[in-house]
Amino acid sequence: ARVAVRLGLLERAEGLFLMAAAEFPSVAEDIQRVKLLRADVCKAEALLAAGDAERALACLAGALAAAPKGLALKLLHVRILLACKRFEAAGRACDGVRAGLAAGRTGKAAAGAEGAEATLRLL
Repeated sequence: ARVAVRLGLLERAEGLFLMAAAEFPSVAEDIQRVKLLRADVCKAEALLAAGDAERALACLAGALAAAPKGLALKLLHVRILLACKRFEAAGRACDGVRAGLAAGRTGKAAAGAEGAEATLRLL
């Protein structure tokens, strides 16, 4: 479940923590943390859609720190940076996504990489 968090798979992580809670009550804190991260991501998406990119950027910060390999979060981060007109930061973030994609091109990851690269081209 903690690996799922680092990969930005927050919904899956929450489900795994919930399954583990019966045997390991100590994961209750992890469940709450993941719920808060998911709420922050949803709030960031809503703020971006409402045109409040600066607040969206602040909301996403915690999730980005908790999920350093979260591709969907990184792409959302790029979109928010562009909406904030922080073009240099958005370019660096795109470069970071591309570097991460190049490093992990095997099997299913390669298919995800192609989709992410297509998204980056659209941005």
